[in-house]
Amino acid sequence: MLTDEQFQIAHPKLKVLQIIVAAMSAGVLMFALVTNLIHPWAQSTMDISMLPLLGAAASFFSIILSFVLPALAANSVPKISDDDSPAQQQKLVSNAAGVFLTGRIIRLALLEGGCFLNLVVYLLEESRLSLIAVAIGLFLLILSFPTASAMRSWLDGRVVD
Repeated sequence: MLTDEQFQIAHPKLKVLQIIVAAMSAGVLMFALVTNLIHPWAQSTMDISMLPLLGAAASFFSIILSFVLPALAANSVPKISDDDSPAQQQKLVSNAAGVFLTGRIIRLALLEGGCFLNLVVYLLEESRLSLIAVAIGLFLLILSFPTASAMRSWLDGRVVD
């Protein structure tokens, strides 16, 4: 059985995993909400041309969340102190690198979801607004490509005092 001290080592990863699950669930729920709101009205009162606006709004919120949720995950990264042994420092850097990667996955999943939603809307409506939302999301996806310098800068800002 784990001691409380041993569990404290894993606890930050649990927080990150909770954020991942919340982010992935939010994407699915956002799509489900939009489709459930649109479907009943599309047949009677709602003009189907509202789809591009709803898709763009969903992308807007997913872009915001793609920056907020990884920042929340980054809060779980402890600082390295001079009192830490080299093995402890290595473990802290390794854990922080995992948080960096997880944060990027969260961002990419949210951006990807917004892009796919707008591609579906584009297929239904052929709206330029949907293509613009896809282009913005894809641009942000490409900018989020992880590089060694970006990771090092992120780690320096969060791990090292």
